[in-house]
Amino acid sequence: MIITNLKGGLGNQMFQYALGRCLAEKNRNTLLLDLTFLHARVPLKKFVFRNYNLDVFNINPGFTFLSSINTKSPLILALSLLIAKSKSIFGIQKYVSEKTFTFEKNILNLKGSIYLDGYWQSPKYFADIEDIIRKEFTLKNFLGEKATEWKNKISQSSVPTSLHIRRGDYIYNKKTNLHHGNCSLNYYQEAVKSLEQRFSKDLVFFIFSDDIEWAKENLRLNFPTYFVSDREIKDYEELMLMSYCKNNIIANSSFSWWGAWLNNKKDKIVIYPQKWFNDGNNTKDLIPESWIKL
Repeated sequence: MIITNLKGGLGNQMFQYALGRCLAEKNRNTLLLDLTFLHARVPLKKFVFRNYNLDVFNINPGFTFLSSINTKSPLILALSLLIAKSKSIFGIQKYVSEKTFTFEKNILNLKGSIYLDGYWQSPKYFADIEDIIRKEFTLKNFLGEKATEWKNKISQSSVPTSLHIRRGDYIYNKKTNLHHGNCSLNYYQEAVKSLEQRFSKDLVFFIFSDDIEWAKENLRLNFPTYFVSDREIKDYEELMLMSYCKNNIIANSSFSWWGAWLNNKKDKIVIYPQKWFNDGNNTKDLIPESWIKL
């Protein structure tokens, strides 16, 4: 079997699932998801806990036996990884930890039972099953009423373009801010100018943000602009709404990365920030070649 350790938010979980799904497909194995890290509410400082978010998609994985345990004890988290590593020692399965942020091609050649522990943020990990991933990352259920209204608005616009502003823990969590940083207003202004040269005055912008009030106060565009994010709209609905747009201006965030990647329009334009990480991690394997760096 293939076991993937899930951690992080929706975008991170999608990357982790995609590699696990690819190896399971290649090896004709069963895919299990380990949710222990998500469920074990270990009281670590400066750490943002997440929930399991993939159940909204058309996927059907299994789960490890510790995944159902919801506890505040750090022992459960340690036990999960200890079991995975001990199985590797005794040859029952391979424990594979991500070594670098760049694509590790040899991972795709692994055989047998495997436990994957990493973020695996590269489309190269699932390029061989891209059609399967696109099909499975569709919603099981219909969009909610509010999100459906926005979907209709997007479909009726001339050149609908999503613009994602990630703030939240990127701003308020010192550790996260040191690692990720955040995109400047200048980046968004330059991205809009770049699209304006291609589409003139036909652009219509749909703004997504975890701090939508800040976006309303600070983002000034000379085009029709709609601020979408709302408590009535789920995060996965926002991601899908981004994918319905013709073009995408993304933040240094796996969330809007997936919104742009799931956009299946052949002539789409995706603009991403030159500086993805503050700590200099190489993103050459994260970004598709056709996307535009600013």
